[in-house]
Amino acid sequence: MKAFPVPTLQRIALAAFSLACLVFFGWACWKGLWFLSFCDEGEHLLGGQMLNEGGRLYVTYIDSHGPAIFMLTQLYGAVFGWHFPQGARLFLIVLALLAAVSISITPALSDRRHRLLASLIFLGSLASYWLMDAFYMVSFYPVAGLITVGLLALFAVPTWLNKAPPPPRSARSQEAVSCWFWPALTPTGREWH
Repeated sequence: MKAFPVPTLQRIALAAFSLACLVFFGWACWKGLWFLSFCDEGEHLLGGQMLNEGGRLYVTYIDSHGPAIFMLTQLYGAVFGWHFPQGARLFLIVLALLAAVSISITPALSDRRHRLLASLIFLGSLASYWLMDAFYMVSFYPVAGLITVGLLALFAVPTWLNKAPPPPRSARSQEAVSCWFWPALTPTGREWH
């Protein structure tokens, strides 16, 4: 019997690992859609619903989290309605996939295989905590964490390694993301007065 050449064996192992990580992530996301809720998630969904009905954040609806989570829930309500509020958890899946894409296109890793493995390891490890640490919930913390992963992969880590981001992702896009990211995730300070 003839042995597989090493590159073919590596491709088979990479394909099996890729499939295992993606299936595991998909299973965790599916379970997360129907898993238990927490009071913070209900407050964020209620805040988004009130904003859709004309309310004003921090005036008619007070919460200590920044406006980013309410922007997402308001967008969900405006597009899909409020007949299935747990569907807003799909935003977390989209953010997780965008964070994985950010890892897969980071200039910090030079080899295509390394980028693929890094993004798959990210998704697989995220799936292992998806239900246990409530990453599936419409909450401030998973949203902030997943956006931070994307920003670190695209901008911070390449800069630390002296690998400049390509021109489309250079200073202008960093400024644009930072201008939205930091004010959107930080509380307004009204609750401290």
